[in-house]
Amino acid sequence: MTTSGATYGNAVLLFRKGLEAVRAEPPKSARALARRIGAKPTSMQRYVDALEVEGFLARGNDGQIVPGHATRQLGLAARGLGPLTVAAEPILTRLRQATGCTAFLAEIEERRLLIGPYSIGRPIRAHTIFSHYDLDHRPDAETVECHTLRLAEPGPEGRRRMASVVALSSDPASGQVAGVFLPGHGERMPAVTEALLSARDIVRDAIGHGP
Repeated sequence: MTTSGATYGNAVLLFRKGLEAVRAEPPKSARALARRIGAKPTSMQRYVDALEVEGFLARGNDGQIVPGHATRQLGLAARGLGPLTVAAEPILTRLRQATGCTAFLAEIEERRLLIGPYSIGRPIRAHTIFSHYDLDHRPDAETVECHTLRLAEPGPEGRRRMASVVALSSDPASGQVAGVFLPGHGERMPAVTEALLSARDIVRDAIGHGP
């Protein structure tokens, strides 16, 4: 690889590692982010400032560094959900309020649940929301509207969690879902199911997919 190629490669790697670190656990400062991803603290503040200007990073209510609107738009567009960039946050906020659970957008790919750039609410037991979870099985979206999934956190010691999801697209092969992490074993399922189906209908209207 040429010197310029290596420079661009390092820049892309830094960008990816920085966004992944911010998404997993928002740091309180550029210096804290630098320590986490192994970057130079002296240049990290300029890096964070530049990404804030472009909208890839932002500051949360408590001053922590969080993903910005451009990051969320990029993630949704990559999953074919570009029209949701404006509507996603209020839809998930409404889903969170209706269920009391952490709500998210995601994609099912084979036997993995890939969490998208949007989630609203704290995960149960204050756990980090991981970028992906392993599934016991891929649900059959053609026969069931809402699915309760058994999820395994990444790693050999990953804990088991439960989530309920609904397909966003009328094309089951797309794998695009909205969902909530379940805090118990089904006591809220009627309210969860109703809220998920309502969110699905709103999303399908927003992205132009019929029922």
